[in-house]
Amino acid sequence: PDWTAWFTWSKIPSLTPFLACEMLPGMHSYPIRIDKPLVSVVIPVGPGHEPYLQDALDSVIAQTFTQWEVIVVNDTGSRWGDKPDVLMGFPFVRLIDSGDNRGPSYARNRGIEAAQADYFVPLDADDYLQPNALALLYSAVKETGGWVYSDWYDESGQPHESLDWSAEKLVEHGQLGPVTAIYAVEDWKKAGGFDEEAPGWEDRDFHLRLLEHGICGTRLAFPLMTYRTSVSYTHL
Repeated sequence: PDWTAWFTWSKIPSLTPFLACEMLPGMHSYPIRIDKPLVSVVIPVGPGHEPYLQDALDSVIAQTFTQWEVIVVNDTGSRWGDKPDVLMGFPFVRLIDSGDNRGPSYARNRGIEAAQADYFVPLDADDYLQPNALALLYSAVKETGGWVYSDWYDESGQPHESLDWSAEKLVEHGQLGPVTAIYAVEDWKKAGGFDEEAPGWEDRDFHLRLLEHGICGTRLAFPLMTYRTSVSYTHL
C-alpha cells in the first residue's frame, strides 16, 4: 500500500518535513520551518499505550496545519531513557517523564505547563487526529473563543456525533464530546487545570471547571479524531 497517502506532505510539497525532500540545484541548505508554535499537542502515555504512540505522532505529522509542537509525557511508570526506542523517528518530540504512573490528569498538566503555544490539544496516545483537525480547530477557536470540540470516529471508522454545546446538558448528562479539543492555555490556568486527585471522569470535571469560569464550548460538527474505545488509560 501507499504508506504516504495519509501524509499531506506527499501531495503538498510545502509541507514536506525537513530533510525529506531533494535539495534543488542552487540551494545551499534544506528548507526548515522555525515558526513559533500556535498549538501544543500534549500526549500522555499510560501503561500499555506505547504501541499506539506512533499512530498518534504520525497523525500530527500528517496535519495540514504546520505551526504545532508535540509534548509527550511518559506516565507509564517506567523510565524510557534519553533516546527511547518508542520515539525513534520523531526527533521533534519534547519528552517529559512524570517519574511514575500518576494518571492522565497529572500527565496532561505537566505537558501543558511546558507548552510554548497559547493553545493546546490533549491527545491520548491510543487516539489519533484526522489530517485537517488542527487547522479546523484552530480556525474555529479564533473565531468563537472558549474551547472547541468535534465529532469523532471509532476504531472501525464509524462516525459519531458529539452533543451540541449546552451548559445544562454538560451538568445533567456529562461529557458532550471528546476531551481531545482545543483550549487556551490561559483558560486552563483559570480552571486550575485537570484535577489530579479525581478518581475518574477527569475530562468532564475539567469542562465543568471551565464552565464555572464562564468558559463555554463550541461543537464543530465534523469528525476530526479517532477514538479507540477498546483501550483504556490505566492508573496503577
